Amino acid sequence: MTALAVAEVRRDAGMQVAAEAEAAEQPGFKALAYATIVRLARDQLTVHIDDVLAACPVRPRHPNAWGAVWMQAIREGVIVRTGEMRHSTDPRKNKHLYPVYRSLVQGQTAPAEVVSATAPATTSASPVARVVRVASLGDIASYRDLISRKRVAAEPQGFADVGSRDILPGLFPHQEHCLEFALRAGRAAEFLDTGLGKTALALAWGDAVARRTNRPVLMLAPLAVAAQHHAEA
Repeated sequence: MTALAVAEVRRDAGMQVAAEAEAAEQPGFKALAYATIVRLARDQLTVHIDDVLAACPVRPRHPNAWGAVWMQAIREGVIVRTGEMRHSTDPRKNKHLYPVYRSLVQGQTAPAEVVSATAPATTSASPVARVVRVASLGDIASYRDLISRKRVAAEPQGFADVGSRDILPGLFPHQEHCLEFALRAGRAAEFLDTGLGKTALALAWGDAVARRTNRPVLMLAPLAVAAQHHAEA
């Protein structure tokens, strides 16, 4: 098996894992996303991720779950790759390049099959003959209400009156923002990339907590960076 074939197998396996995770958390996503791609393909010559994001009423919790939906549309003869790539304008997509697909069903019409928002269409008819649509906007609203009720919100456990006295001089604006968040949250994680000052931020947090509580703060760090923590402290 060639390296490309191995990569494709791993890609497909990853998309399947994401699709299964999405189905467990948000069962209706795949049906709604697929219906959106089919509808767009019937109405226009090309389809891009920006078109789908603008038209689809739900977003996946696992972004890679989109892959399985695109592959289904390709497999069932709804769209085909053009080889063209275009940047996404959606800020959540970080302006990444995404494929442009050509519609194979533009202008074709077929009786729409009404399906529930929690199950994909299952029929042996041709791809065009089983165009899926959502029963009503009320179904979408009810589904969004269900998802919102399942959302978990963490209550702040830190200091409510965080102010300038808690901010050490010399921090960059993004570090000040992260520090304020961590002090208010009480239990927080700061996922900053390399070079963005996680060590200084952790030390500033410990300093603020120690001064407020008048108690020592235990700082845990890998042995490889312990000397850096000591030097910056």
